[in-house]
Formats: sequence, C-alpha cells, structure tokens
Amino acid sequence: MIGADKSILQWVSPNGVVVPLSGHGVVGDPGIWVGSGPEGLGHVDVKALFDAAAMDEGENYLGGVVDHGEIDLPIHILGTSNADFQRRKEHFKSLVPRDRLGWLCAFTTGTGWRMVAARRGSFKPAYGSDPASANGATFDTMLIADKPHARSKDDEDEWANTTGAGTGVLYLYPGPQSPGWPKFVFTGPGRLRLVYAGNDVTMPVTIGVGREIFIDTDTRVQTIRERAARSSDRGRSLWAQMKAQYFPKAIPAGEVTRVRFQITGAGPTTKLWATVPQRHEGLL
Repeated sequence: MIGADKSILQWVSPNGVVVPLSGHGVVGDPGIWVGSGPEGLGHVDVKALFDAAAMDEGENYLGGVVDHGEIDLPIHILGTSNADFQRRKEHFKSLVPRDRLGWLCAFTTGTGWRMVAARRGSFKPAYGSDPASANGATFDTMLIADKPHARSKDDEDEWANTTGAGTGVLYLYPGPQSPGWPKFVFTGPGRLRLVYAGNDVTMPVTIGVGREIFIDTDTRVQTIRERAARSSDRGRSLWAQMKAQYFPKAIPAGEVTRVRFQITGAGPTTKLWATVPQRHEGLL
C-alpha cells in the first residue's frame, strides 16, 4: 500500500463526503482502504503526434495530446459481518458515481495537497475474490479523470491601494505543466488596465466606490462583468463595450509571470485580486 506514515489518500464524493483511503487508522480494521499496486497516481500519459512525408526518413514530431486519465486502485473493503460489508460496499460505490465528478486527493510532505477530479469507470471484484462469502473483499476500481493533470491550491496575489500610487505588479504561477488563464477581481474606484504575457487590456468603464469588475480570461468563456462589491449577483456584462479587446494569451507554464497594472482614478478602497489554477503531473 501507499506508505501510511507519509502519504494520505482520500476520496471526496460530489456531495462532499470524505472517505479516507490511506494514511489513517490501522489497516485491517473494518473500513475501506487502498491496497498495493495502485496505478496512475504519479504520471499523465501523453499521446505523441507525428507527421510522415514520402521519401523521408522517420517522422517529424508535432507535439503531444493529453487524453483523459485512468487511475487504477485496488480497494479493500472490510466489515464486521457480511451484511456490514455489503452495506459498506454499496455505500462506497454510491459515493463514486459515473455521471458526476468527485475528487481524489493526495498529500505528501514533499508535494502538499494535490487533487484530480474523477468519476467511476469500473468497480469489480478482484480476481479470486468472492464478495458474497466473507466479511470483506478487494475491488479493482478504475477512476476516469476527464482532465488528468492534478490540481494544487490555486496561486493568488492581491494588491491594495495603501500608498495612492495607482500602479503595481502581481505575480502568478500556473504550475509546471499547463498554461494558466487567470481570474481578476477589481474593486473600485478607478479604471483598470492589465498588461502581462502579451495581453494589454483596458476596462471599458470607470467604476465607483462599492463596485467591482469580475474578469475571467479563459479563452473558452472569457467574462467581464460589473457588479456590487462582494456580491453573488452576476451583474452586467461589459463585453459589448470592449470594442474588440480580449485576452489572447494565457500565462506560460513553468514560470512566474509579472502582471503589471495601471489604475486611473484610484482611491483608498481600490483593490486588485488575481488567481490562477496550478496543475501538476501526478498526485504524488
């Protein structure tokens, strides 16, 4: 099994139920735990793409594609009786649905907490195991990760207008594996301009005290909305006023990016907060 004295492995269901799998209690007590030989916890498979030309030697490497990931876990389930074992088995299976994503979370002293969103691919008795004749059995459990790179705590930085300067720098790091599309929350008063990683975008409006602009730069769902500060309201979209401005580039993987900004008309309550997901290869 994974070293219980060093590593922690947990499953968090879509509803938030936490199932400890490793690094807790005494292995062999009635409960659920991961056995030896898990696969897919420490790497991400990449499918290489090549281009072949007539009368050419070999092929030219074009790049790699990261498909969905598969994580194979031998799960031991033990009850105090056969009836208790059956209840534990069905309860665990219900916590790992096929149609909703939960989270497989891992902690080591070297990497801290990492997690990957996953769903059930298969859950079947291991070869030679009869789940109806004893108080426990081992199940070959395969989890499917739609996006196989593990996530750690999102990187974030914040600036507050304590000096009245109206300009500053934030620093964001998306991790070593994937470029990152940051999110920003700008609290007024003022008008914000962001310059980083080949992007140069100025907000189309000046906002007042008690208002904020939420910015999601993800190229698939780029969003710019104005709303009341600290409000859960969606507010009003500013895209119609952007005049073809948008964020064309993510921040590069594997390096810390300087996010420069300028705020016209900043006041004592002006703030800028930024965050970006961090992605890694493997949970451990």
